[in-house]
Amino acid sequence: LAVLVVLTAIAAGCGGDDGDGGGGDAADGPPPCATAEGDPTTINVPEDEDTIQEAVNAAPAGSLVLVSPGTYNEAVDVCTDDLVIRGLDRNEVILDGEFELENGIRVVEADGVAVENLTTQNYTRNGVFWTGVDGYRGSYLTAIRNGDYGVYAFGSVNGTLEHSYASGSPDAGYSIGQC
Repeated sequence: LAVLVVLTAIAAGCGGDDGDGGGGDAADGPPPCATAEGDPTTINVPEDEDTIQEAVNAAPAGSLVLVSPGTYNEAVDVCTDDLVIRGLDRNEVILDGEFELENGIRVVEADGVAVENLTTQNYTRNGVFWTGVDGYRGSYLTAIRNGDYGVYAFGSVNGTLEHSYASGSPDAGYSIGQC
């Protein structure tokens, strides 16, 4: 019986990449996301909502989150389908993790999410990250000095990455894994 318990414990610790963005504990699971009900709308940051995360949480499926120029020190988790997160100026809408936050924008099992026209920098893992999605788009993105990947799609299909620039990540600027 003792041998069975030890073998079960060893087997529970084995496994491949869980798609959490590198180095995370699979038991953490997906982020606690809010998904709003209602008709699609446009939410302006910071005019309508103070942060990008608050705007994403308030946005029903099919909405546009429009981000004004500024530096945003936040990590954004997206769980709502068919959102567009669009910066007004690629060089002046900057998400900065200050080498303390994991991912700039992480899209978890939310299909059809587009991230456009912004910069992510100084995150410990990834600048923009889609995982477990069907349909994604990254357009006019800049990702610099992120810990694993600048722009990363994992376990996702039917995606497009275009007109983007990534550099300074120790693993790769772009990674498409198990897609």
